[in-house]
Amino acid sequence: MGSMGADEGKSLIDRIGRERAEELMAKAVREAAEATDAAGLPHAGIDADGRVYREYPDGRREYLDEDPATR
Repeated sequence: MGSMGADEGKSLIDRIGRERAEELMAKAVREAAEATDAAGLPHAGIDADGRVYREYPDGRREYLDEDPATR
């Protein structure tokens, strides 16, 4: 049997560090949003107040907690 490596059993975040993991996740989200914009599709997001929205390629945001009938 081989000996266990220092990183064996650790999560990916523990191995690469929380800051690096957050950078990678933020980059992936940005790239996914850009790809949906390029395809003419909306993407979801969360604003600074924690409200969830759908953002269209033209920059228009539709907040999902709003009643469409009241717009």
